[in-house]
Amino acid sequence: MSFCKGLRKRFEKISEEDELELQALEQGEKKKTSHYEVFAALLPFLWPKGEILIKVCVVVAMALMLFSKLCTVTVPIAYKHAVDDLSGDPLVFPVSWILLYTLLRWLSQLLADGRDTVFMVVSQNALKATAMRTFEHLHDLSLRFHLHRKTGTVLQAIERGTQRISFLLTFCLFNILPIILEIFMVCAIMLYLYSVWFAVITGATMVLYFSFTIGVTEWK
Repeated sequence: MSFCKGLRKRFEKISEEDELELQALEQGEKKKTSHYEVFAALLPFLWPKGEILIKVCVVVAMALMLFSKLCTVTVPIAYKHAVDDLSGDPLVFPVSWILLYTLLRWLSQLLADGRDTVFMVVSQNALKATAMRTFEHLHDLSLRFHLHRKTGTVLQAIERGTQRISFLLTFCLFNILPIILEIFMVCAIMLYLYSVWFAVITGATMVLYFSFTIGVTEWK
């Protein structure tokens, strides 16, 4: 008899905890997460503690990205000199500039492919860590939670979420950061080759474009 009473009390306690858990989950679903919070949550996966291989891969990928962007921004300069030689008087066939232009285009694509290959180790490690953490959390939840929730839908959401982590990491590191770096490089080249106003107009245009895009995205 005492065993039954204890079991009943234990079940009532679990039920109360589950109710609170369900309410917290529903409140969490209603809470809107900003893009900055998402990026901040993903940053630890780029530099995990105790993972020397992952850190080396991140550094190598960043170096390959930097050299790839350097090749990309210098391609128009080689193209410009080749056109100048072809339109000059006397006419000179710019073999060296054409070879340099071809080499820069080839190196730019090669370094970008090498960057993606190296960073694959980082993205797969982040995917595995997130999936394991989420899976362990699901196993820690009570039976009542799984009975009140569609387990298949939850697992599908987990699978989609873990697959998006690789995309978000690659997007943050190799789309947003390279664009900003390339803008600074282009402004520096314009400042060196042309008037300061070319660099100012280019930089101001990109700042206004980024501000408008982020503002409209957050508003929607």
